Amino acid sequence: MLDIFYDMVEKTMEVFMDDFSVFGNSFENCLSCLDKMLQKCKDTNLSLNWEKSHFMVKEGIVLGHKISKNGIEVDKAKVDVIAKLPHLTTVKAFQTLKKKLTKAQILISQNWDLPFELMCDASDFAIGVVLGQRHGKHFRPIHYASKTMNDAESNYPTTKKRC
Repeated sequence: MLDIFYDMVEKTMEVFMDDFSVFGNSFENCLSCLDKMLQKCKDTNLSLNWEKSHFMVKEGIVLGHKISKNGIEVDKAKVDVIAKLPHLTTVKAFQTLKKKLTKAQILISQNWDLPFELMCDASDFAIGVVLGQRHGKHFRPIHYASKTMNDAESNYPTTKKRC
């Protein structure tokens, strides 16, 4: 895929394995990019699965995430299972976790003109980070990551775990 669409990737197209999305900054631009993509498919005998194809949409599900003008957010259908779990009245932390998982923030694409911020935290057994940028006074996440530490890593002092 990358060999076929090398000149379009990150400009008017995103590719992940055998899935891709074509985009534009206006309706006319999007049509032009779509035409170019379809011509490349024709020239290289690349077949498309028309059942998986959606054209000229303002938002859609791509790789399990809802993509829209607001950014990237969790597909609500994926978290409905968690939201509908039975209530456990004896575990307050579980309720908090359910709430956090079903109200995940919308991820944004990076803006190379703005500074990046990396927030880190560590416990005795895990570390977590959030990469984001400030838009005005508001911090907007770009990516989340976490890791459970092995036995050796869990012996590090807290200041080393956060670096």
